[in-house]
Amino acid sequence: YVAKEVRAMAFITLIVSNIVVILTNRSWTDNIFKIIGAPNKAVLWVVGGAVFFLILILNIPFFLELFQFQKLKFINIIICSLAGLTSIIWFEIYKMFKLRKHELL
Repeated sequence: YVAKEVRAMAFITLIVSNIVVILTNRSWTDNIFKIIGAPNKAVLWVVGGAVFFLILILNIPFFLELFQFQKLKFINIIICSLAGLTSIIWFEIYKMFKLRKHELL
């Protein structure tokens, strides 16, 4: 991989993981699927805006040059997105065990 490609991949991973952190931190007891199902206009705007600008940055040559990114293959975008999504699994597991512990008491 070249530096511009790695930089773009790291950026995608960071943005996706930050989006997931925003979603999962909405509740310290509910799982991510329940949280996503609960309507929240502010979160919709934040997540929608982040995804919109991420798409712009990764596809418009001016922004690619500005951020010193290289256009990525779709599979690389998917891999980075999955890496960002999986970065929060530990917290979801923690919430699951914490909730079960409270149910047992």
